[in-house]
Amino acid sequence: MPLTPAERQDRFHAAFVGLAIGDALGFPLRGIPPASLTRLPGLAEDFAPARAASSPRASSATTRSCCSRRRRASSARARWTAAARRRTAWLWQEGIILQPPKSLADALQRLASGVPWMSAGASLGTRCHSVLSRALVVGLLESGHRARLPHDAGVLTIITHKDPVCAAAAAAFAQAAALGMEEEPLTPAAFCEELALAAAVHDKGLAEEVRHLPRLLTWDTARALTQLRKVGVPPAS
Repeated sequence: MPLTPAERQDRFHAAFVGLAIGDALGFPLRGIPPASLTRLPGLAEDFAPARAASSPRASSATTRSCCSRRRRASSARARWTAAARRRTAWLWQEGIILQPPKSLADALQRLASGVPWMSAGASLGTRCHSVLSRALVVGLLESGHRARLPHDAGVLTIITHKDPVCAAAAAAFAQAAALGMEEEPLTPAAFCEELALAAAVHDKGLAEEVRHLPRLLTWDTARALTQLRKVGVPPAS
C-alpha cells in the first residue's frame, strides 16, 4: 500500500533529523567510527542542560549571569559569522565532532586559525558521499519551490565539497526528497528526468547517468548494482 503524504512527510523528517545529527557529529552516512565507540557513554553529557538551567529557581547571581549572556548574545548578532566560526572550531577542538572526514577537519582547522568562512572550505575537487546529508535539508525546506533546488544545493555543499559532481549529486538528492513530499506519483522515467534536470545545472555527465537509471530496472540485480556503484566515481588513474 502506498504511503500517504503525511506518512512520507514523517519519514523524511525522521531521515532529516538522523542525517543532520550524524553529519554534525562527523560520521555522515558512514556509521559510527569504531575508535569513537568508547566515547559514546559520555557523549550525552555534552547535550545535558546546565545545573542552573535545570533548576526551577535560580539564584540572583545566576539570573545576573544569564542576563549578561543574553546582552552579549544580542550585541553579537551583527557578528554571527565570527561567532559561528568560533563555535564550530570549538566543537572540533573539544572532540564533540567525532572523527570528522578529512575535508571537514581541514576546514575546521582553517576556521580555528581565523581564515574567513568561505575561504576555509575544502579544496577544489574534494568528493565525498557525505554531501547527501546536506542535500536532504534543501529538499525538505524547498519542496514547494523546486526551481531553487539546484542553486541552493550547490551553495550548501561548497564549504566541504568544491566539486561539480558533488553539487550535482546534492541537487539530484534534494530533488528526490522534494518529489517525495508531493502527492502526484511519477513513473521511474519521469522521476529520474526531474533528478537529471536538477543535476545538470552542475554536472551534465552525472545528469545523464541519472537519466538512464530506469533502464537498470530491467537488468539482473547483481549487474544493476555493479553499474550503480560506478555512478559519479572518477576513473582510476
